Amino acid sequence: MDCTVRAFQKRKAVWDLIGGVAEEPGVQSYAYRQADIWGRFSVQAGDLFRTAKAAYQAAILTAPLQSNNIESADELAGGDDSD
Repeated sequence: MDCTVRAFQKRKAVWDLIGGVAEEPGVQSYAYRQADIWGRFSVQAGDLFRTAKAAYQAAILTAPLQSNNIESADELAGGDDSD
């Protein structure tokens, strides 16, 4: 999850750099627009991932432990104790 956010931040930084060195107004405008888009992707992804991570961790911490209802080692091995 974090690598996705970092990738979006990297793309924003690249477009900011392109916008900073562009000599033509159209190229500069396009680059800054792309930087804005990638920056918003980064913020949105970070927010969504934090929310999902918190919900996942809360579910793990509150979930009851599951029992396999295994009575003996023979039953675990597939043996039958009723012989």
